[in-house]
Amino acid sequence: MPLYFFHVRCGNKTVEDPEGSIFSNVEAARKHAFIAVREFLAESVRFNNSPPPDAIVVVDRDGTELLTVPTIDVLPENLRKLLR
Repeated sequence: MPLYFFHVRCGNKTVEDPEGSIFSNVEAARKHAFIAVREFLAESVRFNNSPPPDAIVVVDRDGTELLTVPTIDVLPENLRKLLR
């Protein structure tokens, strides 16, 4: 099964996932990234300790960027409209 890395992008800084996770395909990795962004956002709101990430970038074993899940995409539609 493929190995995917979930890098967290905050402004100009990217925190790289050093271990990665195994998923059956890129769609399963996308679903995981979506959940991870929601968890980062919830933690940021709950503890008010840091801004949420801008996005999670999913890359493969070779470092090729496969997809990006922006934080705004996990918000309900009515909140997305307010922020755009």
